[in-house]
Amino acid sequence: DINSVILTGRLADDVTTNETGKVARGTLAVNRWNGEEETTQFLDFKILGERQCKVVPYLTKGRSITLVGELNREVWEKEGTKRSAVYVYARNIVLGSTPANNSSSSSTSGSAVTAEDITKPITVDDIPF
Repeated sequence: DINSVILTGRLADDVTTNETGKVARGTLAVNRWNGEEETTQFLDFKILGERQCKVVPYLTKGRSITLVGELNREVWEKEGTKRSAVYVYARNIVLGSTPANNSSSSSTSGSAVTAEDITKPITVDDIPF
């Protein structure tokens, strides 16, 4: 079985980390063409691990990125009701352009967070639930 996802789009908002700094969450806006019109899909993703989350300051609203990762369905129970959500767990992130009005340095454009940075094994402490 293969579980591999490659997405290129723009960040819908600044990516945030949790209080431990070991889990970051964001939403990627990806355009989809259905043959008649273009629509935008908003796809949630996570970055797991303290070392991997060091890229978060560069992940600002409007920035173009390419995510390489895998789909993961999380299931939990809240107030007696089972809930679930599908996330892309990012393994590799390639930074693209920033919006014209963003003051971030363009020197990070095209920089990659390498597989070495992202593929550190996930431990029980990295799981957010």
